[in-house]
Amino acid sequence: MVGVIQAAVLTERDAELLPQGRVAKTRAEVLTCAGSSYVTGYTLEALNRGPWQGQERIGVVGLPCQVLALARMKASPLEKRTPIDRVDLVVGLFCTWALDYRPFAGFLKERFGDKPIRKLDITPPPERLLNVTAGNELHQIPLDEIRAFIRPSCQVCLDMTSELSDLSVGTVEGEEGWNTVIVRTAKGEDLLRRAESKGVLETKAYPDDKWTHLKEASILKKQRGLNALKDVEEKYVTLPQKVIDALGKEVAP
Repeated sequence: MVGVIQAAVLTERDAELLPQGRVAKTRAEVLTCAGSSYVTGYTLEALNRGPWQGQERIGVVGLPCQVLALARMKASPLEKRTPIDRVDLVVGLFCTWALDYRPFAGFLKERFGDKPIRKLDITPPPERLLNVTAGNELHQIPLDEIRAFIRPSCQVCLDMTSELSDLSVGTVEGEEGWNTVIVRTAKGEDLLRRAESKGVLETKAYPDDKWTHLKEASILKKQRGLNALKDVEEKYVTLPQKVIDALGKEVAP
């Protein structure tokens, strides 16, 4: 972080898996935020809350919806300018959907009791399983058993890869230990090259077949989101007119 940002707004989960925003200024603090919970959290609350000394250059790591919120905050003439004007770096994560905390936490509690949930991980296709490390035991849950906990707002989301970030980061299916990185801005490219030169990151070319698959998956999410938005419009926008028309027919001579 030295020379680029002085603080990072990250997401940390507590012992009950509840994600919350965390301001990290040291390597140790960053590492406490490692891992996935697949649950939406109030990350940007930490950006607004601080506390800030007024001079830090800030980096934010977030989901596509949070990255979009940041972009809107920066563009809004009504937004309080501090600390949003000091956000110099945005790293966005890949996301297909996120879970509603309360029902998902209840589901895990019913399955595993008081055993601490140490790790959550979703396997790549064709398995599509949720690996849950509860206590010292690994359990596998079909994704179909948790789809009911997906937040409704995820159904209308059009962004899978955090398109408004400086760098987008996601997993590489079938390659343990590697991540996909999409460079979106000159600032993001500069950071990546600096990390390479210092030996912090090892990089290699992204395979063409995986790139094709990633683009297809991103387009499919946009199509699903647009279809869901059309359904919402049909239900909540045009339905009143349909009701009016039906009532008109009933009272017509």
